Amino acid sequence: GSLPWGVKVAVSLVGLSGSKEKGLQYLNEATNSTDEIGVDAKVVLMLFLRRERRYDEALKIARGLIPRYPQNLLFAVEEGNLLRASGHNPDAAAVYRRIWQAGREGQYPGLHYELAALGLGDLLRNQKDYQDAAAAYELVSEAPQPDREYLQKANLGAGEMYDVLKKRDLAVRKYQAVLATNAESPPAQIARKHMKEAYRDN
Repeated sequence: GSLPWGVKVAVSLVGLSGSKEKGLQYLNEATNSTDEIGVDAKVVLMLFLRRERRYDEALKIARGLIPRYPQNLLFAVEEGNLLRASGHNPDAAAVYRRIWQAGREGQYPGLHYELAALGLGDLLRNQKDYQDAAAAYELVSEAPQPDREYLQKANLGAGEMYDVLKKRDLAVRKYQAVLATNAESPPAQIARKHMKEAYRDN
């Protein structure tokens, strides 16, 4: 839904040069509200803190929201994203795995919890743990009715990992899956390129 008027004012203040701290102060005050305005303010403040790379402060807000909204997938994933952004990779991986398992057990009905598997794959890939990254990307297709965009990204990622691991047949199969989902998308263009020439990790 749309943000309440008070939060919109704070957002505009934060966006104006020279008024960032004033806007953040207003948002901080608004977070003390017990109604929905307080929740909206916390979400906006969390996003701004992340943008400012004040990850620990943003993480504190996320962890305060998750117990109140246990079925909110985005809050849960944001915890993992913030941990990853702040360099706490093992903790981030644990969060992504926990979300995936909770999703399998029905905690996020109708939501695309496979986003956590995609995040896990990206994290492991950055750590050059290619085998486990491929396995994480493969999880995305196991979700019921996975988001097509997530599925394409995961299949492309898995294909690239298999190429790095010198498993060319598996890689090509994944690139074909990318094209089968949507042949006109940016990931499909990359997949076509990799089908002609194996991906190499620079």
